[in-house]
Amino acid sequence: MSLNRGIKIMSLPGPFKKILKLFSVIFLSIFILGILLLKTPLILEGLGPFVLNVWLPYRYPGCRFKIEQLSIGQKIYHFPEDAVFHDFDLVFKLAGEEYHIGCRRADIRGLSVLLGAKKIMRIDTEGVDVLASQGHLSNANLKFLYNETIVDYIRGTMTDAILQVGPYKLQDMKSRIFIYPGQVVFEPFSAGLYSGSVLGKITLDYRYAPVYHLRVKLADIDLKLLEEINPAVFSQVRGVLAGNLMIDGVGNKIRSLNSLLEIREQGFLKAALLSPFISYIPPGAIRSAMETLIRDGGYLPFHEGKVHLERVNSQSLRAVVTLRSREVNLADAQIVINLDTELGEGLRAFLRSIPGK
Repeated sequence: MSLNRGIKIMSLPGPFKKILKLFSVIFLSIFILGILLLKTPLILEGLGPFVLNVWLPYRYPGCRFKIEQLSIGQKIYHFPEDAVFHDFDLVFKLAGEEYHIGCRRADIRGLSVLLGAKKIMRIDTEGVDVLASQGHLSNANLKFLYNETIVDYIRGTMTDAILQVGPYKLQDMKSRIFIYPGQVVFEPFSAGLYSGSVLGKITLDYRYAPVYHLRVKLADIDLKLLEEINPAVFSQVRGVLAGNLMIDGVGNKIRSLNSLLEIREQGFLKAALLSPFISYIPPGAIRSAMETLIRDGGYLPFHEGKVHLERVNSQSLRAVVTLRSREVNLADAQIVINLDTELGEGLRAFLRSIPGK
């Protein structure tokens, strides 16, 4: 009798049984769905790009971001919130330009954010590699925090990255990262550059075309190290460079360029670069010596040199030069540098590459 009574006490009412069954079905469905998503390439790697390619233009009208290919070497699912991806590779196009993104490891925590839960998602990546026609970013470690309660905002950090643009290389790149709808901001940004440093802010706009805004300070750049990379350009001037750069561009084309560069200590300048300024020097021994230096391809030593450089149009740059040496002093001398000016083929090609077309 007591045994039957105990069984009745342990029995659940009908509504509670239904709730328990429903919870079990939901729990099992989420578990199976998670396994299918991570173990079946057709779903995650095949269907995933299709869904994103439909959702992104809807979320960001005018967006021309399109995923071409997604592959993941290994997927580890920690039910129900976390996942780890190894050898992640993504190929996408933006405004007709193709980009390749890969990483050794991506650790994602808080996947329920994608289902609408008011939670935080963390993404930690190691060995990120981004390849595009403009350059190659490698060895980056990125960490992101996404909070569903803060609409359209992701923040993160970047460390240990290397950026190769043509023959030039930035090392040990570090920055905080702020991601808004259609825009990524790196601030404060820092990197090592040929025994010197770069500090400042970089803004990328990816909604319609890869637009960028660069606002940085240069310090202690050893031009002798750059001469090994591009002798035609950096054999023209020697010294330790500092200054400010403000550049706006689209893709590999410059919209505006405004920079103030200076060598504060002992420097050397190829005398031929001063040919447009010979008229500023009164006739006499100094002018004669300068003309001889120019004719012989010699260098002029100076103790202070500044150049304010700005883009006039697609065919020319304006330079305002201040130069102080024992032989010659120039104060705010202006010249428009046409890209066909006879400054040497290497320098002419370099200047032509700055404004674009």
